Amino acid sequence: MEHFVAAFENYRRHLSSISKLFPWAGVIDFLVSVNAVCPIVDFVETIVAVNLPSVRIQTTQEYPQNPDGTLPRPWKDLKGCDAWFVDEDTIRAEKASYYYVYRMYDTFYAYATDTAEDKELLDPLAPGWGPQTVHFRNATSIGGQWRESPFSVVTEKDGHVLVAMRGTMYQDEFRASSIYEFTEPNETAPYFDGKVHSGAFQLFKEILPPLLQDIKSRSPNKVTLIGHSVGGVIATMLGAYLGRFDAKEWGVKEEGSERGKGMEVEVLTVGAYAPGDREFWEKAKGGMNVRNIRYLGEGWIEDGLDAPGKMYTMGDVIAQAPGVPLPTCMHSSSGNETQWGVHKDAVWFDYYMPPCTVAIYPTSLKNTAAWRDKTNMLDPARMAVVLSHKCPYTCWLTDGMGDPNTRCYFQEQREVQQQGIRAWIGSLWKKGGKGGKGMALRDGEICRRTEADLYADLDLTRDPRIRGSIGQG
Repeated sequence: MEHFVAAFENYRRHLSSISKLFPWAGVIDFLVSVNAVCPIVDFVETIVAVNLPSVRIQTTQEYPQNPDGTLPRPWKDLKGCDAWFVDEDTIRAEKASYYYVYRMYDTFYAYATDTAEDKELLDPLAPGWGPQTVHFRNATSIGGQWRESPFSVVTEKDGHVLVAMRGTMYQDEFRASSIYEFTEPNETAPYFDGKVHSGAFQLFKEILPPLLQDIKSRSPNKVTLIGHSVGGVIATMLGAYLGRFDAKEWGVKEEGSERGKGMEVEVLTVGAYAPGDREFWEKAKGGMNVRNIRYLGEGWIEDGLDAPGKMYTMGDVIAQAPGVPLPTCMHSSSGNETQWGVHKDAVWFDYYMPPCTVAIYPTSLKNTAAWRDKTNMLDPARMAVVLSHKCPYTCWLTDGMGDPNTRCYFQEQREVQQQGIRAWIGSLWKKGGKGGKGMALRDGEICRRTEADLYADLDLTRDPRIRGSIGQG
């Protein structure tokens, strides 16, 4: 690990401009330069082939706060957005609306993780919304077992339709996310222009027919699409598709005519990876009003008051993937040895990170010091990759909303997590979760509702050493 850190630090001056904006892209940039991307892909796929992490404990099934009854409010029109980041004044004005829609999504996600083959009824996502329809897909889990799993929900209020799509829960969905080769142009032409992520596109095509029929049947004047992780990627593809339609006729608009006239299409992605190439974004951006919420690290942090020692905080790795061009990987076996490498004739896939980022940093969150600790790549024994893909969004969005479910605090304390990299890798193989399925989350991957909840659950006294280890942001 020390050699890796030294090599990565030496690589700092070679980072591309996109890598300086999105710290995890800098790590991928470095791994590509040392031909290490394919071994990492192999390692991750091997772990997930055994068990996927369960995120049920990180979700909350309850109504969003809406004391004055005005949420969600309209967003500023940023269709055609080219700026990397949404400005702070716009975010400040719109954050409560992001929260409201996200909490509706989180309620559905909690329901989806609890529901097996029985199609139990889902309570309304928020007061006054409905009727709502849950759409299922046949998901494949470990050993080829399949089950009907809730993937999306559609609801409405006063002509405003909301569609929420969950993130990855099953093996076939993770495998789809790992198929990052681009689609062929003839595959996407009936839906949108450009090339997109092949695996996510297959999921998009699978869930599109019932969703499209449901949305059209409601004759909306506004559609808001929200998705987390792969759900956010599919939400972007669906937004690009709906942005080509006329709200009245539901026919593809003629070239050169105003796109999206008569029906607003809003897309809110949370922790979603890049959906496709630059052409996809350039052709789709005029038909949808997009906000991409991403938890970004700060990159290199030198010694300072809140960051003792050198750190490289990388944020949510999924939300910044891939960030740089990726090659096809060649898998070859020789006896008992298995090696992954980049083929000499490899095709490179040049993804484009969609602009309109609503950026979250450790300094944006309560408990800042601990959040930095959770995404410090230079200390992998303390990293919490799963937690960083879900909890920071809940923490940031609930702040100032009077919502007690902040998810800003962590079950373990830094003093008790001195386990080393070997123990950390070994912990990834633990089995747990509902019915003994799903990867058990380490204590360090569990985010708690409030600081008081943390102490109550752990039955700890307010020992100043323990309190100090939580980190005060």
